[in-house]
Amino acid sequence: MVASLHIRRIITFTRGFPFSHHSSSPKHQSTQPLQTLTKPQLKTLVLNHYTHGHFTDLIQNVVASPPVLFTACQNLAAAPFRPASVSDRFSMEATALELRENRFDAAACCVTLTKSASSSLVLPNLKLKVVVEAIRMVLEVVYDDRFVTFCYGGRVGMGRHTAVRYLKNSIQDMRLREDRENRVLDPKILDSDSHVFYKPVKVYAVRYLDEILVVTSGSKMLAMELRTGVVKSLELGLGLRVDKVNTAIHSAVAEKIEFLGMELQAVPPSVLRPPMPEKAIRARKKYLRQKAVRALELRNARARNRRKLGLKIFSHVYKKIKQSEGFKFDCSIEKEVREIFRSWADEVVQEFLGSIDECQEWHRSLSAGDFLQLRHIRNQLPPELVDAYDRFQEQVDKHLNPMKARKVIEEEERRVKEEEEQNYAKGTVEDLTRLCMKVEAPEILIRKAVKLVGFTNHMGRPRPIEFLVALEDAHIIEWYAAEKHESTKREVIKYFSKDLKVYDINGNHEVHFPTEREVKMMGDGNLSDPKPVDGALSLAVVRLASDEPPSHCIAHFCDKTTTVFYRVHLLQNRLNVNPLQKEKWVQGMGVIHESLNRKCLPLCTDHLNDLYMGRITLQDIDCSSCVDVD
Repeated sequence: MVASLHIRRIITFTRGFPFSHHSSSPKHQSTQPLQTLTKPQLKTLVLNHYTHGHFTDLIQNVVASPPVLFTACQNLAAAPFRPASVSDRFSMEATALELRENRFDAAACCVTLTKSASSSLVLPNLKLKVVVEAIRMVLEVVYDDRFVTFCYGGRVGMGRHTAVRYLKNSIQDMRLREDRENRVLDPKILDSDSHVFYKPVKVYAVRYLDEILVVTSGSKMLAMELRTGVVKSLELGLGLRVDKVNTAIHSAVAEKIEFLGMELQAVPPSVLRPPMPEKAIRARKKYLRQKAVRALELRNARARNRRKLGLKIFSHVYKKIKQSEGFKFDCSIEKEVREIFRSWADEVVQEFLGSIDECQEWHRSLSAGDFLQLRHIRNQLPPELVDAYDRFQEQVDKHLNPMKARKVIEEEERRVKEEEEQNYAKGTVEDLTRLCMKVEAPEILIRKAVKLVGFTNHMGRPRPIEFLVALEDAHIIEWYAAEKHESTKREVIKYFSKDLKVYDINGNHEVHFPTEREVKMMGDGNLSDPKPVDGALSLAVVRLASDEPPSHCIAHFCDKTTTVFYRVHLLQNRLNVNPLQKEKWVQGMGVIHESLNRKCLPLCTDHLNDLYMGRITLQDIDCSSCVDVD
């Protein structure tokens, strides 16, 4: 049974930082260049302020340290940058001084984007982002080692896919353990009956932010007791409020469980790896037969061409010998010619011996003179002739007798058939005794999101998109040339694949379009937690036709000034979808706030491509510096 809990957390913030109540005198800043702190160095710096079971003055002494702030800047940047890039945007020393003296004003570092009277968005500027990242780094050192093992949300390197991978690898195997794991049993009982096992009730828990999934191998009554105990502990012990509507008990086998926007269900292995249907088996056999026919045709064509070439060579040699007294060369090619003909002869013999029908026909013809096996006939013949005949028959039986080759083929067919029967029996037993965790992304959500942004009509068919006209001229010309000259699909993929980069196991770039089969072959090893780019589906960035004055790229700590202004268009606004109507929402899919609609972003070419490719998101851009261009 599975219990799913949803927590509604209410957190109240007060102005200022509660970590300190007094200010310390500012220290003299070092003129040496700042260096990025490593994780052990940061941990040592934080633990130096741990006394009597408490951390003290972390804001003044750790967060306000310029090396910590500089490390936070490095974490926010998508690529390495110069230290001078920070001073161009804000003074790190002044920020550190404000934090030490408890004078840092967070409200003054916020920018409010207002689209309408009922819709506004408050964004932090880059200075506040750096301070928040520094606080996150310090709190990570304090709490990360103290988190329980089933907490995944909001931690570095742990996300939805990590939690799902834990579910697949740990929870799906709820079978009995071996005797060596059953240490609570009495050894006398184990000696008396080796078939007695201790079957403990297993309980697994996965927590991701405000969602908790509890899985148990016990009964429904045990699941209800667990739910009651967990809810009581959360409400009374931690002061949290649990959403009773979404807190429910499900059967992992009979029902689908919604967790982290995915559907989980315990299914037999045959559901995840279904056997090949009869139609597919017949199609595969037909393909193998066609492949054998093509190989035979190719072999016959090769023999025919070889025969023609040999006849031409013999004709040419005969003509030369007839017209003159042999060949006269400065070098001898007799050895090379002999080697070529010997290789051809070997190939012909190998192909002939590989054909069972040919060998059987020749074996029948050469062994037809069985009258020489009669004793009264053999006694009348010379012994040399009889011995030569016996040796000849031995060679015929050795090289042309098809019985041995036929037995090998029959043995291989029998082995394949037995292997198929064993695999079928094994799959049947696994379906009856084993359950696997099936994880599916709800396809209906993707369809709704695509329909919401106007890619498809109400029937699910594609519809024209006006924003394609706003592409670069070069891209339009390349696309038109590909259509005009009827370029093949492979050529188009080869041209545009330079914009798609996939990381292999070693971290190197692989540029290719992975097929559906290749994606399935990747498995869980390449399953990584992506950035939250759900809103990129409804985002279109269009270059302005006017030339605006050059400015800095608003990506975090980018020094490039060769920027171009791009206007943000939200596709859901083209369909006049009111975001206040919750029945129009697509549950489980992210969306971009409408206050960013028609805002202009000065971006360099590199960060624009990174935004298109999903390597960075709007969270990696200082959206508080966006401008309005009429």
